[in-house]
Amino acid sequence: MLDLGWTEILLIAVITLIVVGPKELPNVLRTVSYWIRRARGLARDFQKGVDDIVREAELDDIKKELKDVSSGDMSARIENAVDPTGEIKGAFKMDESVAPETPKTVNPAAPKIESPAAEAAETSPSDTPDTGPDEGKAPSPTTKTGASA
Repeated sequence: MLDLGWTEILLIAVITLIVVGPKELPNVLRTVSYWIRRARGLARDFQKGVDDIVREAELDDIKKELKDVSSGDMSARIENAVDPTGEIKGAFKMDESVAPETPKTVNPAAPKIESPAAEAAETSPSDTPDTGPDEGKAPSPTTKTGASA
């Protein structure tokens, strides 16, 4: 604001008292304070208007950005941000001529068998004979089947 020290303020008060007189001094101070209040109110309104304009401009920018984001292809933007050179995508690309392996069907009622020989026996149940009480157990490699006996 104004850079006034105590000495300058005292000098202004003394000159005002001499020029205006002690009788009119309260009216002059009242009028001056009224105009100062009014000037501050105008400055506050002006600042508020400028703040509103700035806020609206920022909101317009934000609305524009949101509209651009919502109308654009987000997957392409994310892909471009994560892998701009396409190196990662190329590393995971599968050869189309190679067919993926079909998963084995698992019988949920059959017990889980860990040995490779038992796994081979499990995949072809028609080749193994019924052994009675030992059903479900894996045949040992030394056990002869009915076809080889």
